[in-house]
Amino acid sequence: MEALIVFCRNPGRCKKDRHSLNVKTLFHWYSRVQSIVSTNSFHVRSSYVWVSADSVAAMSHKTCLELILIPLLAIAFLHYAAAEVPCSPSVFKCVNTGECIQRSQFCDNTTDCKDRSDEYFCALHEDEFVEEIHQLKKGKSDSPTDKLSQLRPFLDEDCPLSVGGKLANANIPYRVNHPYIFPKTHCMTSLRVRYYHTKYLHEGIKLLNSTIKLTYWIIGVRSVIRITVKDCVTCARFPTELSNQIMDDLLSLGVNPGSAFLKSDTDFCEPLLITPRCESGMKPLKMYVCVFVCFTTKAIHLELVSDLSS
Repeated sequence: MEALIVFCRNPGRCKKDRHSLNVKTLFHWYSRVQSIVSTNSFHVRSSYVWVSADSVAAMSHKTCLELILIPLLAIAFLHYAAAEVPCSPSVFKCVNTGECIQRSQFCDNTTDCKDRSDEYFCALHEDEFVEEIHQLKKGKSDSPTDKLSQLRPFLDEDCPLSVGGKLANANIPYRVNHPYIFPKTHCMTSLRVRYYHTKYLHEGIKLLNSTIKLTYWIIGVRSVIRITVKDCVTCARFPTELSNQIMDDLLSLGVNPGSAFLKSDTDFCEPLLITPRCESGMKPLKMYVCVFVCFTTKAIHLELVSDLSS
């Protein structure tokens, strides 16, 4: 099985269309690929579409599409046996983006999605954080002119610029401890925020912010999320409505005047270990605290209790 990866090398330009590639165009290609998948009866598992070698012979076209959602700029993987049966031309119409990688470069292997994502991150950081990366390579990580000095950035093994922080000894995943740094005004940043906003069912600003920070540290993330939620058609058509519940009537014990602690309730807190000072060498004694709460004045009275016996 030969392999061909087709994706737009320059997301802002292509031979067919000189306009910027927006999310609507990407989802149009995604729907076209889905129609091809349904007609060929491919087996779907999570975000990938694959087919075994035994079932390839039973197909009319020896084609296997593997949808890539991360990164969104990658359109599709096309696996096929070009030497035996050529692919249908309709397969290439849905991914005709112009500047594509030639087939000969990927004839004997497939490219992993994570490796391709790291390459995008490296290219993004080399464009947006040129001065910061240059200072880090010189060993000047604490430069006062560095706008990322508070994040203590460092160059990760995977090449992208990551957050240093102060949680090196914490028992948490590596990428949660050292998330990727993303600029505020970049097309990749808006695509990532839109992807997580759609994936987690149009969650709010705070929840989306905490979800993104598990992998990425976006500079000015709250303003980016606000713009994304504001431009979302689904969130605009179905806005979140908070339920306003009517409070029930208060109890008569708390609204009628009376003496303090005339109507009260009691509770006990957890036991406390107390060591007497009168005699040395004694073991700590277990004591309890009884709490009296007045319903009328909300006053509190504390009493020390030696045991819970009657």
